[in-house]
Amino acid sequence: MATLFFVSLHNFAPLADAAALFSNIFYEADVKVSRTQLSMITADRSRWFVAVLHIWEPFFNDYYIDKDITSRISLPTFHCHMNRARKDHCSSMNIRMQKGHNYLFLEFKNSKKDIYRRMFLSPSREEDLTQTQIDNQNFFSIHSSDFRRIITEVSHLPNDLVIVVTVTNSQVKFSVSSKEIILTEEVKGWRLSNYRL
Repeated sequence: MATLFFVSLHNFAPLADAAALFSNIFYEADVKVSRTQLSMITADRSRWFVAVLHIWEPFFNDYYIDKDITSRISLPTFHCHMNRARKDHCSSMNIRMQKGHNYLFLEFKNSKKDIYRRMFLSPSREEDLTQTQIDNQNFFSIHSSDFRRIITEVSHLPNDLVIVVTVTNSQVKFSVSSKEIILTEEVKGWRLSNYRL
């Protein structure tokens, strides 16, 4: 059976972390695979909040695609498979789609055995998400550990229900009524600065 796409990851912990976060937003996500990246896109029921994860081809240990693909997966199922693989001390994973099958095949490996899982694929609803008019021209990237630290710290403030994100050409500010965290741009990325309690 012909392979439509195949990727492998020696360290799938970041993807497992993303699956956990996405499953808290909604129960489904579109998975898009192109020649340069694998993306996951989901939105809450209101469509006011859209989360997008881009994983670029160099992040994977192996990356093959026959043609661009977009399908919808169940986030709780994906999160469950990733969690079980972690508990089984799996060190790597493969993701594949075969021509003629409506399944996403997952293979996890540990020192004792290979574990196989499959997930049903449904038609994409990407057009529903594009109606939210996401501006893909204005974006920034930060290290996941910095983002996790920012969200954790501001979300633990009991009286602040809204996090305001302000983006300019030189900085990104995450703020609530009692705290703000500012990222400033450097040549090789973004760094935490002017960190104020």
